[in-house]
Amino acid sequence: MAHEQVVGPRPYNGEGESLPGYLRRGKQGSLWFINPEAKGKEGSWNMVVDFGKAGEELREPLDLEAMRDAGNGNVFWGEDLDQGRISEPFLHITHLANRFELSHPNVQLLYTANFMAGTRSQLDDVINYAGQEATVLAPERGGGIVKLLFAAKGFKPEQMPDYQASRIPGPDGAYTVALRFDQPWLETGNLIFADDCWARRGTELASFMAWENLHGRPKKYGVLAGVGVRRSVYARAAELDAVGSDHLMVFGAESNAMDGHDYLLLTDQEKARMRLPENFGARVSDMGVAMELDSPARQSDMPILRLIAASGKYDQLISGISRTVIEAPQLLLTGAESLRKRISEDLP
Repeated sequence: MAHEQVVGPRPYNGEGESLPGYLRRGKQGSLWFINPEAKGKEGSWNMVVDFGKAGEELREPLDLEAMRDAGNGNVFWGEDLDQGRISEPFLHITHLANRFELSHPNVQLLYTANFMAGTRSQLDDVINYAGQEATVLAPERGGGIVKLLFAAKGFKPEQMPDYQASRIPGPDGAYTVALRFDQPWLETGNLIFADDCWARRGTELASFMAWENLHGRPKKYGVLAGVGVRRSVYARAAELDAVGSDHLMVFGAESNAMDGHDYLLLTDQEKARMRLPENFGARVSDMGVAMELDSPARQSDMPILRLIAASGKYDQLISGISRTVIEAPQLLLTGAESLRKRISEDLP
C-alpha cells in the first residue's frame, strides 16, 4: 500500500490517534517503525513527526544573492558569503571535511575545536536572549558538543536533558523524525534548541512540537546551530513570526543546499567565495561522526575540550594549527599533539 502523502508536519505520539501503516503502538504509548526502510532504527520512540516530502527543494541551490534576500530580523549569522564575510573556523571545518577521514581522533579534535571557536559568540547571544535558567534541548550526537559549551556557561545537567532524535526514512521516501526521551523536560518558561547543523529543520521542529505538547509555547525561544541552510532557517522563522512567537535564531555559518542524503553541499558560488578547490563537495560532511564523544579516544580528549569550551583564549592557537594542517596534511599528528600538549598545560 502506498504511503499517504503528508502535507505539512504530522505528529504521532501514540496517544489514541490512528497511526499510519508504517507505525505500530507499543506499551505506554510508545511507537515502533515496521517499514523496511527503517531497518537499523529499531526500538521504541516517544514521538514521530511525518514531514512527507518537505524540504526536498533544498537540493536545488539558489543564487547567493537570492538566498540572502529572504532575510528575517530575528535571524543572525556569523558569516555572509554573498557579502564576502567568511567564518574562518567553519572554513577550516570545510577543509577538514574534504581532506580527511572524519572518524580519525586527530581530525575530530581539530574539527570540534573549530566548531566551538566558530559558535562562541552566537552562544553568548542566545544565552543573553533566553536567560541562564532556560531549558536546552540538544539531541544526542550533534548536540553533545553543544552541551559542553552550555555547561561551560554554568548550565546544569537537568537543564539539558538527554534525548535522541533520528531521521528515519518512511515509505515512498517520506521524511520522518523520531524522538526518544526518558528524562523530564523541565518547564522553565524559556527554551533553547541547539544542534550542530540545520538542514531540513525536522529535528528542531519535532523537538519544538514535543515541547509544546508537554508545556505549551515557550515565552522566549532561542535557536543555536553551527551551520544552517539559509532558506530553511528563514522559512521556520516566518512560521514563528506568524504565530507571534518571541524568538531569536543564531548560526555560526551558512549553507545553500543539501545532497540526496541531507548533507550540506557546496555550490560553485560558495566554492568561489571561499576560494575552495573545485573537487570539494561537502560544506561540513557528517558532523555527528566528526564530533561524537563516546569513543575511548574522544573520552581522553574531554578535559581538553572542556577547557576549549570554557575560554576563547585558545582560538588563535586552534586557528594557526588548523591552517598548518590544511596546508600540509602530513602534519596532522604533529598539529593535533601540539594542541593537546599546549592546552594540557592548563589542566589542574
